[in-house]
This record gives sequence, structure tokens and C-alpha cells, in this order.
Amino acid sequence: MGVPIVYRKSAEQALASYDFIDIASGTGSVIYYLGTGSSTNKIIKPILASETFYSHNIMSGASWTPGTDVKAVDIDWDIQFNLPQVIRGSAIFNIPLAHFTDATDTTIFSVVKVRKWDGINETTLATITGTNFIATNNGVSTTLQTLAGDIPLTAFKRGEFLRITTEVYGTTISGTTQESYVGCDPNGRISGANDVRAFASGDISVGTAIIPFRIDL
Repeated sequence: MGVPIVYRKSAEQALASYDFIDIASGTGSVIYYLGTGSSTNKIIKPILASETFYSHNIMSGASWTPGTDVKAVDIDWDIQFNLPQVIRGSAIFNIPLAHFTDATDTTIFSVVKVRKWDGINETTLATITGTNFIATNNGVSTTLQTLAGDIPLTAFKRGEFLRITTEVYGTTISGTTQESYVGCDPNGRISGANDVRAFASGDISVGTAIIPFRIDL
């Protein structure tokens, strides 16, 4: 009887699902997009996906009462792995911010947390804090914050979730109610029928998380 021949998956096929490959570090990075969708009972659900799509909302956030380092926004964007995965290396996050106020003394900044979630327990792998942005416009102020940080070697089992948490903190002495938002339209629209607020012309509304995976070359 002859020896059976085993055909292994070629490197080209194995690497096809990554947006960027760093051979030196042995990592392949995937771009994930922030977005929202309308789910059961018309509940708006955050989405983390590797495909571009038209988000239900082009921004997601909330109003908040003036104070110091008030947590204005706290959103969990999840994606479930159907196969075991290992994440490690430098991650990059593009977080569009929009702030609406009648004051001129508001400072906001974003925080990104990379987490592993099994449906019950949540483990924080990295926390990255953006720089202060002073919202000087009497109306709408927008910016794009780019955050980068290292994720330690972390294994995910089948069925576990990668969770990207975006937070926005604000400080103001104004007595006026504030509104802070994170841009989340993968197709880059600046306004949408489901939003009461809009970005200005030329603003970036695409929120992304570039996540590094360990690969065997």
C-alpha cells in the first residue's frame, strides 16, 4: 500500500483573510469596522465586522450632564470567533468624535479597551487613552483620534468574543447639557436618516480597529 499524500493549505490561502501581513513579527492584521444595526424589537445593536456596510446610525453616543471626567459614552462592539484564534502585537484604532454643545470650554477624550469575552466573564487585555480634544465651536466640534497599543499574546476559543469598548469622557464647567458621539459608518456617510445629529462636510465617520493575529508562516 502506498503512503497517502497529505495536501496542506498553501500559504497564499492561509493568508488571504488578512488585510496586512508582517512577516518579521509573524502577525496578520484584520481591519474591523464599527457600526450599528436594528435587531429584534427595533433595538439598536453595536456591530464589529470585517466587511464594510451601511450602518443603521452614522454615529453612536449620548447626552451628559456637565462635570469633570464624566463618562459620556460606553459602547461594546463584539465579534464572535467561529474558530480558535490567537491575538498578539500592536493594534491601531481610528475613533471619529463629534461633540455638540452651546459652550466653548468642553474637553473630551476617547478610551479604547480591548477585551476577551466568553459571554459571562470579561477580561481586559489593553487600555489605550487618547489625547484631550477641546471642543471650541459653539455648536459642533469634530476630530479623529488615532490610538495605538500592544495586545499581549491571548488565545480565544471557538465561540468566544473579541470585544472593543469605546468610551468618551468629558469635562466642562458649563451648565449646558452636552452630547458626545463616536462615528460608526463603515461607508463614511456624514449624515443619516436615523440620526438627529450629523458630521460636517469633510469629516471622517469611519471607526476602525486594526487587530493583529498570530500566524504560522
